[in-house]
Amino acid sequence: MNKFKEKTIQKITAELWEKHYLKPKFNIIKELLNPLGFRCEEVEFKDSVSGSLIFDHIGNPIICVNLKNSDARKRFSYAHELGHFYLHHETMTVNVEKIFYRNANSSSVEDLREIEANAFAANLLMPQAEIEKNIMENESLEANVEALAKKFLVSEAAMAIRLNNLGYTEA
Repeated sequence: MNKFKEKTIQKITAELWEKHYLKPKFNIIKELLNPLGFRCEEVEFKDSVSGSLIFDHIGNPIICVNLKNSDARKRFSYAHELGHFYLHHETMTVNVEKIFYRNANSSSVEDLREIEANAFAANLLMPQAEIEKNIMENESLEANVEALAKKFLVSEAAMAIRLNNLGYTEA
């Protein structure tokens, strides 16, 4: 992902935080997606699919997540699909029912759009400034991953990746 796209992601997510007065444990559906005009649904997908972004017949966005997933996974999937909406809207059409899927391959970092949507979700759910306020100095990386994952309502795997991407590593 290029620096311009990284800066775009940081700008959009920072604006969402500021405009909607978000906090680390915000409810992404009630406090963000619904006011933005998104319909949110939990549906039964194949186990390999975590979420999708679709549009109804008049172009209203609908984010669907796998009802079988953990709450942390659902949260990340909602944010990931929102990232597709903000970052990849130029490739979307109302006539195509299923636009993007979040699945096991989304984390394999082979598709640039998936990498960008993951980065958007990470920035939205785990903003660098909020992590820096809450990082525990003199604690192990593992202890920080566990504590911060609970605070930000994300999986430990997502938090470990975020901390690594921000340069936090075991000394």
